[in-house]
Amino acid sequence: MTSKLKADFGHLLLAFFERLSAWELGVVAESDLSPAQMHALEMLGHMGNPTMKALAGQLGVTTGTLTTMIDRLEKENLVVRQKNPDDRRSTILALTKSGRQHFEQHHQFHIQLTEELSACFSEDELSIFNEQLQRLVERI
Repeated sequence: MTSKLKADFGHLLLAFFERLSAWELGVVAESDLSPAQMHALEMLGHMGNPTMKALAGQLGVTTGTLTTMIDRLEKENLVVRQKNPDDRRSTILALTKSGRQHFEQHHQFHIQLTEELSACFSEDELSIFNEQLQRLVERI
């Protein structure tokens, strides 16, 4: 692989990341939450009622970092901590009604973005792109 091809790849990845981040900041700005906090709500909505450790793993953060984030979300009445009935050493997280509303609204923005972005691909192209993107995700 040529160095120019690698450089172009790097520039395109950075451009995509910057544009996606700007989009995310615009969407999150309406909620008074940080992108990281909104991602925690989004992941909670998809995972159901995960343990702190499971959610931290999915978000790629330490449990200490997550604890600080959940403290803030709890103060905002978006998340509640519950005792894990299967393991008294761990805590389960759940969205409150308000937290579920934030999740649903943000999730709809993600669905809309996915529809807009995937529209530029044929079904075969999207399948190939998904395979390649999965390889990148696994590599990071």
